[in-house]
Amino acid sequence: MDSNKPKEPVTLFNIFGLIYPLGIYYVAQVIVVILFAFYVVANNPEAASDKELYTELVMKQAITITLVSDAILIPIMILLMKFDSSKLKKKGYKRVLQNVEPAKFLLVIPYAYLGMMVCNLLATFALSVLPESFTKSYDSAAASIYSGNKVVMVIAVALVGPILEELVFRGVLYNRLKDMFGVVVAVLGSAITFGVFHMNWVQGIYAGTLGLLLAFLYYKYKSIIAPIMMHVTCNSISLVATFLSKEGVEGAAKGSEKVKVTPELLSGFMFYLFIFIIMFFVILTKVRVVEQYVRVDNNNPYGKYGELNNPYGYNQMNNGYNQMNNGYNQMNNGYNQMNNGYNQMNNGYNQPNNVPGQTVDNYNGYGNNQWIDDYLSNQGNSNNNDNNINQ
Repeated sequence: MDSNKPKEPVTLFNIFGLIYPLGIYYVAQVIVVILFAFYVVANNPEAASDKELYTELVMKQAITITLVSDAILIPIMILLMKFDSSKLKKKGYKRVLQNVEPAKFLLVIPYAYLGMMVCNLLATFALSVLPESFTKSYDSAAASIYSGNKVVMVIAVALVGPILEELVFRGVLYNRLKDMFGVVVAVLGSAITFGVFHMNWVQGIYAGTLGLLLAFLYYKYKSIIAPIMMHVTCNSISLVATFLSKEGVEGAAKGSEKVKVTPELLSGFMFYLFIFIIMFFVILTKVRVVEQYVRVDNNNPYGKYGELNNPYGYNQMNNGYNQMNNGYNQMNNGYNQMNNGYNQMNNGYNQPNNVPGQTVDNYNGYGNNQWIDDYLSNQGNSNNNDNNINQ
């Protein structure tokens, strides 16, 4: 049994394997945008010549576009993860994972809330010092998210979006980086890429920092369910907070405003950071998942028994087979004993019979049939002698 997954070599083909999932992620969104653009123009012919009207109509459909593209991409990313698993099997390895106690997944919820607050405050501090030109792209993104249908918004932002992003950036990208460069590079690389793909500074800082926390969670739980839970929790809390705020969704759609950093804001940040660090160490120490990669003999003549999770299962089967052989040998020994008994009986039958006045030796050419004939003739002679005496 090997406790570590075999490393992937750093080749051009494997580097391409890091890039093309992100390309699929981007291209799918572009294709869906183009299709929706044709739909908008077909239903509003005047938008073809009016750029402002066209932009306004497309922006209203932005969250729907996101939902459709994400829904298309989810099965594609699941197939890529399965493809990576099949490559591992072809190399003669099987992943053996000790399942986490379901109750320990509940730790993800407070970890997600505290982590989200820390990341939000970091983004707020960044917003306070960034030039105004850096925040315009965020305002445009906020308008596209919060200007559409609320039901579609909830499904896209709180459920489908987090699932897709975790499959892309943790399920595929993180694992492929880890296979080539190790855990540290995988954590940093997936987090930075996650931030960059949000395409604006404010969301990039928030998403990049959150990506570090998500990657840590994936590393500890060894299950994509944990970062998906955290991501869904963070986005859901953010949406609920937006709905309950004074400005509401309409205010969020207008974009962000610079917030002055006050001692109270810094104190709040330190408070959340302190509690988050405690929660971080709780997960670090309490969540222990054993992940091993078992070498499997693909040419094993015993089929599935060679791939048992228990590395001693194969030997147990052999021991059972040997016990059967031992039992068979014992039966043979019994059979031989029976043969020996039969031979002893034959030997006893062939032993010389003491007949008055005559000795029979089977090994000196005196056969059994000859002995019978002679015995009967002697009996006849004996009777004649008796008769003569009686006479």
